[in-house]
Amino acid sequence: VRSSRKQQHRKQKKHAKKAYEEEVLNAAWSHVQVVYEFMVRFAFAEEVDASAARTVIGRTFMYGMLQCFRSLDRRERGYVKTICHQLYTRFRSLRTFIRRSMEFMLLECNASTCVDLLEIFASIIAGFKSPIRPDHVLILERVMMPMHKRTDDLEFLHVALFNCIKAFVERDASVIQSVIKGLVR
Repeated sequence: VRSSRKQQHRKQKKHAKKAYEEEVLNAAWSHVQVVYEFMVRFAFAEEVDASAARTVIGRTFMYGMLQCFRSLDRRERGYVKTICHQLYTRFRSLRTFIRRSMEFMLLECNASTCVDLLEIFASIIAGFKSPIRPDHVLILERVMMPMHKRTDDLEFLHVALFNCIKAFVERDASVIQSVIKGLVR
């Protein structure tokens, strides 16, 4: 029984690695890319009034944009990462919603999506004010630390996850207790 569990674990790990390394390219990318290019220019355009854009850029739009992280095409995820990060920067009223949506996605998504989300989170965490607010510490305790238990794809997540935890500790050294507790569990 024990050897079959080990074999099953090896198969799962091999499958996770294959899924992470497998590159899926969208056949319609040349058409889709135009839309993403427009969104990038819109997100970075200083001429666009943020208060006027809120009529279009709301929770429904951001939810749909964040769902695009599930794409298997890394080019699409790259654009989505750039757009979401810039919209997070510009639309303060959506920040909590974006963080919470990303937290939920981290708990259920595949390794490649998690890496992209963790890279955004590292940048967001670096911008937190010190001392870190209790609701931000909950992100560390309830999302980041439990990700260390993801044995199937931890090797892919390790660098991005480390950068997030390092950003937390650099912002506020008092969270080191939460990090140690999370690792010991």
